[in-house]
Amino acid sequence: MAAHLVADIGGTNGRFALAGSNASPVVLPVADYRTAMDLIREGLCQLGNPAIGAISIAAAGPVDKASVTLTNGSLFFRADEIGAAFGGVPVRVFNDVQAATLALPQLVSGDLLCIGPEREPDFG
Repeated sequence: MAAHLVADIGGTNGRFALAGSNASPVVLPVADYRTAMDLIREGLCQLGNPAIGAISIAAAGPVDKASVTLTNGSLFFRADEIGAAFGGVPVRVFNDVQAATLALPQLVSGDLLCIGPEREPDFG
């Protein structure tokens, strides 16, 4: 069965993992790669080069028709070009804030950590 590659690509680091895997994500410095495709290929290589059936990318920049230029970096990429490079697999690209928001309904109480004192909301 082909794996689903998930990535979080920001201005500083690219993080790569295989959906459903318990393995630690691969973290790579974005500045070390000339193109987004070079970065993605290295992330996949360090994950063992599994066959890929789909790719989801959260990117730190505005997404316009499935293309992204990182806000704090020089990388640019298009979902269709990435998909074609991996044999026509489907590629979804999200803004990183959008991706985090989409994950919220999946969280359970054990995923949450209180980082300040508990208090009643002040709607005054």
